[in-house]
Amino acid sequence: MKSAASRWIIIGAWILIATSPGMPQSDLPVSNSGYHETSYISTDKDIFSPGEVIYYNGYLVDQEGSPSAVRSGIYYVELIDQRGKIIDRRKTRIVNGYGQAYINLSTTLPAGPYWLRGYSKYCLMNYEAGIFSKSIYIVPENAHPILVSSPPIMQHMYFFPEGGQLIPDIPCRIIAAGVDGDKQLTPIHGILRDDQGNEIVQIVSDSLGFVDFTFTPESQRNYSAEIKLPSGEEKSFPLPRHSGPASIHLTKLKDDILLLKLAATSNNVNGGKLMIYSGHQLIMENEISSGDFSQEIDLKELPPGLLIFNFRSTDDQLISERLFFNETGLQPCYVDLYTDWEDSDSLVELILNLEAYDDEGLPSRPVYDVKIIPKNVHFGQTMNIENYLMVLKYLNPHSEIIFPALNIHASSTIDKFLITQNARPPEVSADAQPLSALEESLKLSGTVFNKNKPYQTDGFYSDLSNLRNLTIFQSDEDGTFEIANLDVIDTTDVIFFFNSGKQKNRSEKQTFKGNANFSMEFDSIHWPDKVDIHSLAPSFIPPFELNRKTI
Repeated sequence: MKSAASRWIIIGAWILIATSPGMPQSDLPVSNSGYHETSYISTDKDIFSPGEVIYYNGYLVDQEGSPSAVRSGIYYVELIDQRGKIIDRRKTRIVNGYGQAYINLSTTLPAGPYWLRGYSKYCLMNYEAGIFSKSIYIVPENAHPILVSSPPIMQHMYFFPEGGQLIPDIPCRIIAAGVDGDKQLTPIHGILRDDQGNEIVQIVSDSLGFVDFTFTPESQRNYSAEIKLPSGEEKSFPLPRHSGPASIHLTKLKDDILLLKLAATSNNVNGGKLMIYSGHQLIMENEISSGDFSQEIDLKELPPGLLIFNFRSTDDQLISERLFFNETGLQPCYVDLYTDWEDSDSLVELILNLEAYDDEGLPSRPVYDVKIIPKNVHFGQTMNIENYLMVLKYLNPHSEIIFPALNIHASSTIDKFLITQNARPPEVSADAQPLSALEESLKLSGTVFNKNKPYQTDGFYSDLSNLRNLTIFQSDEDGTFEIANLDVIDTTDVIFFFNSGKQKNRSEKQTFKGNANFSMEFDSIHWPDKVDIHSLAPSFIPPFELNRKTI
């Protein structure tokens, strides 16, 4: 386990340093065994609660560390629970070696260890060493704090990453858990004190044994948790300090002001560059003379959406990276575009989910399935297969196509003319066999409906790696169809197009007509049910069991 942990730390470190925007590529190890792809994932934090959003940055490079030479344009990121079950999968568009996206966490997720696993289709089929994984933790939200009148004997108190690493003069979230002699979570209570004996805050765990609170440590002060034992004695557990050379911290203030603080925890940090990216665009760069830096940033002057904050040393080593979602000035919705080209004929995947945002500026589940047409195809045209191919004609693998912004009004009607699968993984039993690689071919069957009635029709389908490779399919009299020999990772990578002569669009009324009456039901959705968690990165989760009766 130690060697595996070291391997992931080394791999993750050089990929993150080498593939960050603007980083030099000359110092990377070179493989002589042919083409390979390797990946890395950074997140906005490592501790989450049910219902939160995981923002992540995915990196992908070839065997020489070059982001521009990778053959894959889609990076898959999976959320995996402690049984190895795949809970969610997100596709991320990769341009110049990296791309950003997010995963919405369900409000019903239980507390415990989870993993993010990232890979390209190439890695999954040809080079499993390029598959990256990292552990995260979900803190319980529904458990209620309790006072313990006669607590069990606590043997250990575990502090989690980002929960217990103290940075002076910055609000720090403390997350810890009490564990008894049988390595089971146990409720605890006590007092947080500084090194002068001053009481800082009362510590009261929830019914599971988790402690979660925030305080601002002072410089030159040490802190410890004094936990009361059944004998009346107190047992002291020092709070660890941040172990990295420097760390970026972001705090949202009122009036759309973001407080950025760079805190040096090592005397070896003698300055560097602080860089802010929006997607793949560098929007701000500051030369910093020391490792301690503070700045208030007006969010109205930054682009909306996901921002990347990088701090690099004077020799271009990546010291710290933080992600922040800027909801200021956010448009009501946008269209995600991804691409995965493997040959010269492959083009841009046109994702048809219209992503909507709630009042807090956070992504919510798609409300509409819609294809927004590029400017070189007019809304007044009939959307049939010829026009669809004309859209593809103007695209190429290395161009970024900007689709017109769409403001949704109550009177607008947005219908489907292209249907994709937004499938959720099926429920699987705990003893299901793990799937470690892509099956040779997949089969998809289902029923086509028109106005909620089974419908005989024809159309086209394609997988997302090559939209020009359109194949005709036809449903029977009862609307059923079957497609075999699909060369895809899972059936959510298949899109359908129904050719209908009744598709006319009237842009002046903001009405986009398509196959509004068509829908599809699938007999089964292929999804890799389980992953062998022993193949994932070593978890930082302490060795306790979530098996108390209170859970």
